[in-house]
Amino acid sequence: MEQQLAFGQSAIAVENARFMSRVYGWMTGGLCVTGLVAWNVAGDPALVQTIFGNRMLFWALIIAQLGAVAALSFLINKISGAMATVIYIVYAALTGLRCPVFFCCTRGRASPPCLASRRSGSRA
Repeated sequence: MEQQLAFGQSAIAVENARFMSRVYGWMTGGLCVTGLVAWNVAGDPALVQTIFGNRMLFWALIIAQLGAVAALSFLINKISGAMATVIYIVYAALTGLRCPVFFCCTRGRASPPCLASRRSGSRA
């Protein structure tokens, strides 16, 4: 009886480790999508200015992110795995659209163009 219990716990531990490894894999993939989108947006100063200079667009991106999270949360038991994957990747890309500031300084610019307009006192 004790051997069966020990084997059962061992099998559960192995399955939990495998599951968490896959979870971390998806998290890493999402961060890669976010980083690639942010890196590409940071390379286009006009796009950075469009996103951060237009408050309506900026807030629309935030609302779209929240919508993706809500859709995934509420529909997770009703949608297919492929649809959940698409929503997750869209969420990661939307996050990348809002995060190019992290890469602006690393691409050879002294300050991100989106912050320069805020410092000069202009309001969109």
